[in-house]
Amino acid sequence: MADTYARYFQAVSTPDPAAAVEVVDEALTGGVPPAALITDVLARAQRVAGEKWMQGEWTIADEHAVTAVTKQALTVVAPPRPRTRGGPHVVVACAEGEWHSLPARMAGELLRDDDLDVAILGASIPVEQLREHLRSSLPDVLALSATMPTSLIGAARSIAAARHEDVPVVVGGNAWGSGQRRARALGAHLRLDDIREVRGRLDEIRAMQPPPLPDLPDEVSWLDDVPREVLNAAFERQCAQDAALGGMDDQQRSEHERDLRSIARHAAAAVACADPSVVSDLLDWLLSMRSARGLPTEAVLDGARHLADAIDSQAPLAAAILRGGAPRERSHESTDRDPGPGLTPAG
Repeated sequence: MADTYARYFQAVSTPDPAAAVEVVDEALTGGVPPAALITDVLARAQRVAGEKWMQGEWTIADEHAVTAVTKQALTVVAPPRPRTRGGPHVVVACAEGEWHSLPARMAGELLRDDDLDVAILGASIPVEQLREHLRSSLPDVLALSATMPTSLIGAARSIAAARHEDVPVVVGGNAWGSGQRRARALGAHLRLDDIREVRGRLDEIRAMQPPPLPDLPDEVSWLDDVPREVLNAAFERQCAQDAALGGMDDQQRSEHERDLRSIARHAAAAVACADPSVVSDLLDWLLSMRSARGLPTEAVLDGARHLADAIDSQAPLAAAILRGGAPRERSHESTDRDPGPGLTPAG
């Protein structure tokens, strides 16, 4: 499998779709199970591509090129086939606002190896349309994918829609962190590390008592689409203390504003799932990314502090998180960090 992966990654790095497809086709002909190709070759390549982008070795265009090739290769590994009617029915969907559909598609294909009746709905399903689909299809479980922490707010709405139709919800993807904390805070039944656990745990999942659905503070939706003037206020406060920022060109200023908006949206997600690590993980990532690119890192933490001042009156819980405080505790088990099961084979 190591040689297959090396050849495949070379092909997607070029990118060369024909060569990538040839690699997986040869592996299938040689008897490699499709599930092994998905988890150990295609998903692994996606993870490494993301790491190379974060380390400054690749551009976003490079990473997207890998995804485009992998989508073509996945069609060879798991070609379209009729649904398996009559077995347990699982709907696989991305949370509202989650546009990374490839991990969910891989997860759905892994489930089909278990002869389940699987429907894959794709990226960012609007809540009302998800609810209508669940009402008409009556699945045994909804498997909800979220790779970006900023998708957790949409995930909360997706989970609520499923719960209102009495459909159990399992979740997975990088957005959910480790353990059960974020999943339970947003009302999901279970976070799974491996989607293939669903088949053996269906009875357990259906009998499980889910946590209460959260009553999200108003500041969550406000911060998720924070007004630009708030970001400008934070930036101007930061410039007043750091003259070097005032000399930014338009592109640099745009990038800094983008980072501030991302911090604000992650703070909203942190409040929603009562987990400050959503913010600290982002800040660690921004610092690592800037360091890898040889950029100054001081502006990241300074920006977070000035953003806290700018949002304090409208979003005090998020401001407290940005300053290192704790979010409001909820009554259910939001602090559970025990390892627990997922949805996607990759982030």
